[in-house]
Amino acid sequence: MSVNRGCTVHGKNVGLHGDKTSSGAQCIAARPGMSVMGLLKLYIGDKTTPCPKCGEVGVIVDGDHRCSNSAAVAVDGAEIRCGCPQGTNFLIAPGTIPQLSEAKTRMAPVVSPEPEQHAQTAKKRNGK
Repeated sequence: MSVNRGCTVHGKNVGLHGDKTSSGAQCIAARPGMSVMGLLKLYIGDKTTPCPKCGEVGVIVDGDHRCSNSAAVAVDGAEIRCGCPQGTNFLIAPGTIPQLSEAKTRMAPVVSPEPEQHAQTAKKRNGK
């Protein structure tokens, strides 16, 4: 099942970690902080896995110069520079993203050790 990406800049979808390029490489978000539905945003300068066509790691070299997290964001259609001819490899940021399964998104509850420590102290005082 897919859900709406919900993040656009000037009408173009913002790239997210794991988005593909036109050559089939996968984009890798390098800046922590800004995310959409748990996926980090892509920025100009972020890299890709090796390009299946030329074998070189790609770099996102253009996007929208509106800044987010103090850097220009990568949007759908942003050029990816690798060993392929210039302008032939670009970011594909679709309008929807796969919804994470409930099992993956469910987090174990965080339990503070403080209540247990108080209980142990009370038992010691009462001699139990």
